This record gives sequence, structure tokens and C-alpha cells, in this order.
Amino acid sequence: MKLKKISRRDFLTTATAGSGLAFVQRKEQGVIANSFSPIFAKQGFDYRIAYGCWVNDMRLEPLALEEWPAPHMDEKTVQGVVKALDVQSSFGYNWLDAWGLLATTSWPLNIGAGVELDRRRRVKEIINAAHQRNIKVIYGMGTYSWGYEKIIENDPALAARSREGSPNTKALCDANSRSFEWVKKILDFVLTEFDFDGVHLESFDQGGCFCPYCAGKAGIVEYHCRINEKTARYIRRQWPDKLINVIPIGWAMDSNERFTESDKKHIIELSHHIDGFYDQGWHGTYIPESERAAFIRQLHCTYGTSGGRWVYPAQRWDRQSFFIPHMQQQATAISRQYAQGVRGIMHYQGPVNNPGTEVNIACGGLMAADPSRDIKAVLSNVIEQLYRPKSPEAAQKLVRIYMEAEQAYFDQWGDATEKFKKYWKTRPAGEFYMDNLFGDSPGPAGYLSNPVYLDGRGRLLYKKALVSQLRQLEAIEGRFNDGGRISSLKRSMLFTLTLLNTILHVKGEQAE
Repeated sequence: MKLKKISRRDFLTTATAGSGLAFVQRKEQGVIANSFSPIFAKQGFDYRIAYGCWVNDMRLEPLALEEWPAPHMDEKTVQGVVKALDVQSSFGYNWLDAWGLLATTSWPLNIGAGVELDRRRRVKEIINAAHQRNIKVIYGMGTYSWGYEKIIENDPALAARSREGSPNTKALCDANSRSFEWVKKILDFVLTEFDFDGVHLESFDQGGCFCPYCAGKAGIVEYHCRINEKTARYIRRQWPDKLINVIPIGWAMDSNERFTESDKKHIIELSHHIDGFYDQGWHGTYIPESERAAFIRQLHCTYGTSGGRWVYPAQRWDRQSFFIPHMQQQATAISRQYAQGVRGIMHYQGPVNNPGTEVNIACGGLMAADPSRDIKAVLSNVIEQLYRPKSPEAAQKLVRIYMEAEQAYFDQWGDATEKFKKYWKTRPAGEFYMDNLFGDSPGPAGYLSNPVYLDGRGRLLYKKALVSQLRQLEAIEGRFNDGGRISSLKRSMLFTLTLLNTILHVKGEQAE
């Protein structure tokens, strides 16, 4: 009997689907009980990736006075990630992707030896905790971008060049052979000492090189496909079992945030060498929805996104000071994209002690595991597991509060396409920020004050809805065995209402 030859991609898909089936209760680890059918993993996304994205985004306490991204890797970092893993493993995720585990902006010149022993121990603790929960771990790796500041400072000839010829001290130039030697040194350390299951390659988030040999030769997409293919080939030779994903943030900056037909040809060639290409959709995907299904059919790897709209958690804010559920929008996008052939999702995570974030994560995982499900049914299941309602009536009311809270905020965005174009000259946000990403203290509540999100009338309508939802919550708060979640939810809503009323007062916006 002749055995059918199984490709590496088919093997990885089968293996990851299988790893996501372990929806079991592990009381000794504090994992939430899960009663969902394992068949979900067979008919849903193959790669249900919990995207960290920076490891301290999952932290349960704020880093209130730290610049983003915070470099911390302490016990509180580990605690936050483990708590997030508990939720992820209970609601269908099979991969964790995180940045900042071993370095943020600057790798030490002595790479491995320069990483503290305590940091290495904690990273291994995170990896072990994930593996115990049947979750594989992806290392977030800057390919020529992110983490090279000290290296470039020590050897300025490595610096990338802008279109005008000035040095970019945050990115490497591929024309200098020493640049790729540094990439190899980092990979050798990361993939030899640590049991990572895959690598997330990102090459342009801090800029790239436009010299005549690099992007100046044949454009941004050709160059970044070239250097990511070279990196992927090196990983394949050394560690053939590692998953390789490429994320193209910034690649379409010269083509109105859309890939051209020429760009697609380079990406299709790159897809022979990688396992996943994640067109996340920061302001809409680079492949328009109308072209997505046809493009996916030409790829030799998985195509993924980050679903629909998502909020990036504020690093410096109190973790219960916001309430922004968005599970309905994500569910709509997940179902539609699955039908188009999307098989990977990088679902943004956050602090799971924030009630809205926890529910967003749980619903996103279950929808990715079975995109055919109705989001109201999924949310009902999540509420049942997390809040343990004492009656069906209490459960239904809390489901309604979550669904109405999402609508109450996002319905006030109005014509998002025109507003984003007017104020920021972009498409509507996939990813949007609560405050300023950078800073040395908790930033202003931009998601409530900026007219691109809410105008005066929108704020008043949102306040009215939030007051109503808070009254509904107070009427049922004793009807759950929730482990403190109702109290946290109430606190989040109170924080939001206080911020909203402060903005209304300062702006002199009167009630209707």
C-alpha cells in the first residue's frame, strides 16, 4: 500500500487542530471548566492565535509610569500571562504569540549572555505553562526591525537608509552582510535555548531600508518578501519543525494601504517558504475583501487576519478602568472571513481581570473554533461559564448588557469612513487606541474625547445608554456565583461613566 505524502503544512495544520481539542478542566492550575464540543476545532480556524501582543499587555496591574512598550519581565508579568493562558485554553485558542519576552527595543551586544538569568527562567516558565495547557508558543521576532538600537549604535554602518539617504537607527540594511549575521545570532539563541514552537517575523514596523539594494531596488513588498524568505530559509534549515508566520505591517504604505497585483506575486512566492501570512487589518486588510477569496486560493500557506475591530489595551491605565466589549463585530468578521478561506486569526489579548477584555477573548476563541455559531449563543455560553448565573433570567440580562454596551459605544461613531478620512486621512480603525500609546503617565481618554470616535451628541447618547446599563447591572448583581467578576464589571462601568462625565463637563456639553 502506497502511503500518501503529507506536506509539512498539512502536518502542522493537523497537529494544531488536535492540540486545540483538550478542552478539559484542570482545577489544580485554575483553568476554567469548559464543556464545549471538541468538534469545533475540526471545523474552525486551524490557527487560533492569542496575540499578546506585547507581553505586558496581559499584565494584571498597570505599568503606570512606563514608556511603551514596557521591557519588564517580572513575576507580575508571568502571573498576567498565566491567567490569560487559563482563559485562552478554556475557550479554544491553540497558539500564543507574544513580543517582548527576551528583548524590546534593544538586544544586548552579547545576545544570549546579556539576557538575565531571571528573565530566561521566567520566559521558560511561561512556555511551560502554555504547553501544560496545550497551547503552542510563537516568539515575536523583529526581522531587521525592532530590537537593533544598541547593535546599530555599536556599528553605524548597519543602519537602514531613508528615501532621502538619512540613517534609520532602528532598522538594519540588508546590503551589509553583517546585518543578517545579527539576525542569525538572535535566532540561534532564541530557538536553541527556549522551546518555542514558532516564530512571528515582522520586518517593517520600525521602518526599513530604502537604499538601492534594499527597498530602493524593486519596492517595499519585493524587499520585505526577500528578507523574510531569507530568514525563513535559515529557520527551516536549522529548526524544520518551527511554525513561521510573516506579518506585513507597513508594507502597503506606497499603494494606499492595498497590495497591488505586482505585490501579490511577490507574496505568493514568499508563501512557499512560510506557514502563515497575517494581513491583520489595522485600517482594513491590505487585500480588499472583494479580492480575498481569490488571493487565498493562490497562496501556499495559511492566510490570516485579526478579525474585525479591536481595542489595544492602555498599558498605563488601571486594568478595570475601561469597558469596551466588541465581540459582535469580531464575530461578524470571523464568520465572513472564514467563508472566504481565512484559516488563521491573531486575536488581540489584554488583561483578563478587565471584564470586557475577558469576554472579548472568550468569545473570539469560541467563534474562531466554530465560525458558524451565532454570537448571542456564544456570549450566553461565555456568561454561563465565567459568571455562573443563578437563573436563566439573570444570564439573559447580563448577555443583553454586554451586547447593548458594545452597540452603545460603537453606534455613536457614525460614518466612520468619512470621519477617519477627515481627521486622520486613513480608513476606519481595525485597531484603535484608548489613549496615547507613548507617554510617562496614564494618557487622556482619547476614545471618548476625540471627535473621530465621538462627537458631543455621541457622548451624550453613550452616557444615557451607559447609565441604563449600569442600572440593569445593579438590579441583578447578587444573582451570580461569579468570583468577583460582577464587582469588576460594575467598577469598569463606573470608571467609564466618570471619565465620560468629566469630558462632557470640560467641553461644556449639556444634556439633551
